[in-house]
Amino acid sequence: IKAREARVIDQKTIIARGVVFYVGGVPVMYLPKWKKNISSGKADFDFVPGYGSRVGAYLLTAFNYKMDCGIMSSTHLDYRSSRGAGVGQDFLWGDPRLSYRGALRTYYAYDQSPLEKRNEEEQKALDGLIDNDRYRIRLSDVHELTERDYITTELNYLSDPAVIEDFFDEEYRDNVQPENRVTLVHRADKFTAGLEFNKRLNDFYDNVNRMPEATLNAPRMQLGESPFYYESQNAASFLEKEFAEQSGEESYDAFRGDTGHKVFYPTKHFGFLNVIPRAGYRGTY
Repeated sequence: IKAREARVIDQKTIIARGVVFYVGGVPVMYLPKWKKNISSGKADFDFVPGYGSRVGAYLLTAFNYKMDCGIMSSTHLDYRSSRGAGVGQDFLWGDPRLSYRGALRTYYAYDQSPLEKRNEEEQKALDGLIDNDRYRIRLSDVHELTERDYITTELNYLSDPAVIEDFFDEEYRDNVQPENRVTLVHRADKFTAGLEFNKRLNDFYDNVNRMPEATLNAPRMQLGESPFYYESQNAASFLEKEFAEQSGEESYDAFRGDTGHKVFYPTKHFGFLNVIPRAGYRGTY
């Protein structure tokens, strides 16, 4: 790292201007101003070289550093011989008690050959949906509001349906179609209540929007001092089925209410044989 000018303040912070980052003598990034807390951890680089049948030889680099506000930052500069260059910026946050944690991840790549090395079926499915500009924005966050309440957020905005598969293979293996949802959950002693909002942001996907879906579930519990146990699952949803824009099919919507209840009578025979008769009711509108 070379800078035109740098000052150290109170032996804790360095403020530099005209900063150039080098790898093996090759400049890879420039910042007009850089502020670094030198008393709380070190910055580091990650390098991942490799080869992929669709992207060719590649080198993925990340410059990781902790910002003064406690947010971890990761700046990406990648190169793939068959596709070209890509850049990204990630911000990660959280506290040691894990009462909140999350990440904002952004990425852009100018793809020189987005349809090459795909079979005819894939090329036909992606025709008109994919071009040279490939990008994604992902926000994920889990936040405890109280000891019994938490909210989770997952938002994904993509340039095309193949960008995750092409550039973030591990994420694609976990989730082929990223969803966009916000969920609020309350945990009580004898029940759990939830409210979920799920809305499509990428019009090239099919999706069932839930605007919203409310749930009320009671885990199996003993009924007073009796030998009987009870559990319940309930949901009420305003649903909308949206089809991918390229399919030409029209969306439709419906309200759905579902309730289920069961009573159990656990018994044990001969010291080892568990027999649990049960009776239940489930209704769906």
